[in-house]
Amino acid sequence: MNLNNRYPIRVVANKTGLSTHVIRAWEKRYGAVEPDRTDTNRRLYSDEEVERLQVLNDLTNTGYNISQIANLSLDELYNLLPEEDEDEQTGINYEPEMRTSEIPDNLFDDTESIYELCLKSIRELDEKTLESTLLRASTSLSQPVLIDEIITPLIHNSGELWREGTFRAYHEHFATAALRSFLGNLRSSLEVPDEAPSIIVTTPIRQVHELGSLISAATATALGWQVIYLGPNLPAKEIAAAAKLRSARAISLSIVYPQGDVNISQELRTLRELVGPKVHLVAGGRAAHAYMDILEDINADMIEKMPDFRKYLQSIEF
Repeated sequence: MNLNNRYPIRVVANKTGLSTHVIRAWEKRYGAVEPDRTDTNRRLYSDEEVERLQVLNDLTNTGYNISQIANLSLDELYNLLPEEDEDEQTGINYEPEMRTSEIPDNLFDDTESIYELCLKSIRELDEKTLESTLLRASTSLSQPVLIDEIITPLIHNSGELWREGTFRAYHEHFATAALRSFLGNLRSSLEVPDEAPSIIVTTPIRQVHELGSLISAATATALGWQVIYLGPNLPAKEIAAAAKLRSARAISLSIVYPQGDVNISQELRTLRELVGPKVHLVAGGRAAHAYMDILEDINADMIEKMPDFRKYLQSIEF
């Protein structure tokens, strides 16, 4: 083993099958590894740390809680691994998968464990376990924690894993479909008074990625807003017409890709002209920062994180 090798976190994610989000969390919360840092504060991991993360991943997949094993030595971790029988050595596994109903209830108080189980379900295209895990998590966690520590990382990291080649395209599509369904059900389960203020939630024209909007819709509903969710890819004139029909106090837009699209810039200007100055406009999403200048010009706000979106909605007087 060459102990002089040092790897950035994305390489380590590819080697171990763990997401960058989980690697950072295991380091910060549990001290599982202690990577070196560059002058620019980037993490660099040794061969031994990569091996350690691989074994920790294997053990958590067999049911161990990361908080119980994070500080064990590498030898102690290897001793916890189940011995391979003849069938396992030939690649045949007759061990039944753990059902979600068999998972200890205390696991659902640990967001990292929930997240890892969801990611494992996506990797294996196990729709039933993914749905059951998310449903049980929704009863044990607050809605902000569920969205900020489970749903949002799953959305972002599924896309990252696909771009890195760890996930196939079908993994990303599977995750999108499952999370779209879950978020829709989550929103419909919340009761909002008829007199609550209205907010339009959608994406501008040619913006087809809607999960960010679905998260915003669920968040706004939980805060007592009457959400009119219009789906993705809608022209400014249609968004404005819907806003006027429902006397919307605010419009929330998700902008993911591409950056610097002149058509989106024009759509944003048109939307402000059509709805007038009193309607609150807010944009979020991975590419929203690329339109900061235009958003400032039309007196719209940009939100980078969901906790900030909650504060933004709470700042608007009903």
